[in-house]
Amino acid sequence: MRPVALLSVGVADIFLELTISYKSFDNLWAFLTIKNMKIKTVLLFVSIFLTTDALSMIIRHDVDPALYLANESDYPAVFPVQVKEKRKECVATLIAPNWAITAAHCTVLINLESKQPHEVLINKAYHAVKSVFIHPKFGKVQGVRGEDGALVDIIMEPKNMSYDVALIELSRAVQGVRPVKLYTSSDEINQKIVLLGWGDFANGKTGTLRNEPANDGQFRKAHNLIEGIEDNYLAFSFDSPGSSRVLELEGVNGPGDSGGPALIEKNKNLYIAGVSSRGYYANESDEISAEGKYGWTENYVRISTISNWIKNHID
Repeated sequence: MRPVALLSVGVADIFLELTISYKSFDNLWAFLTIKNMKIKTVLLFVSIFLTTDALSMIIRHDVDPALYLANESDYPAVFPVQVKEKRKECVATLIAPNWAITAAHCTVLINLESKQPHEVLINKAYHAVKSVFIHPKFGKVQGVRGEDGALVDIIMEPKNMSYDVALIELSRAVQGVRPVKLYTSSDEINQKIVLLGWGDFANGKTGTLRNEPANDGQFRKAHNLIEGIEDNYLAFSFDSPGSSRVLELEGVNGPGDSGGPALIEKNKNLYIAGVSSRGYYANESDEISAEGKYGWTENYVRISTISNWIKNHID
């Protein structure tokens, strides 16, 4: 049986007309529902499902799943924020020798107050985290820990969710790994992107079940096309096989892949254009059992608009 913990989340000055499902952590599912309300300061509850398996990609049902498998060695700059036993929780991308980028809400996994520094595994080598910088427009997100250092609660007071991004400073430079360049052009719409991660695995017909997530721990990649801009989010949808826009390896990230990159290839170089933050159905009902079915929309924090903030820290 999967135990359930209830976490309190403070939300300030946000207006949402859609049910939002946050792909938090790899073994933690957080689902925040705010329907058609102007919320000033209100205490909400998030149900978090603690799974026992390592939580990757939600793919087309009519394509051989083996075609989506990827080698981690081909993308050494992409790594999990935390590895716990077999679980890989959240995703980050190396953007400078000692700097990485991830989702702001993933930083609750990093305990900077512990006597033992939080370490991340990059290209088979461990690196200690020195500090974390959350984008100032996002607001506040903070993990609450028990005496044993375990995460027991989350305080989240967002100002603007579309800035759900954070920088991770490492204590030393990563050797032998080429950082991913920032995508600074504003022409993201209609660009083809590569998505990577270890999160829940399913197909677009069934989606990934919220109460029974499935995962085999394998690293996968999928493709999609950026369709639009929502505030500071890049937006794209999971098109069904009959769509005129569907790609051969169409897909979206599963729960557990928050913080993962949307990569654009130019002149044989990879650039990070977005950071995975959230997903939703445009016409979602109050209660749904699965996410990631055809029609699912993904939101990634747009890198081009925050590149100066990033460069001010890492240069």
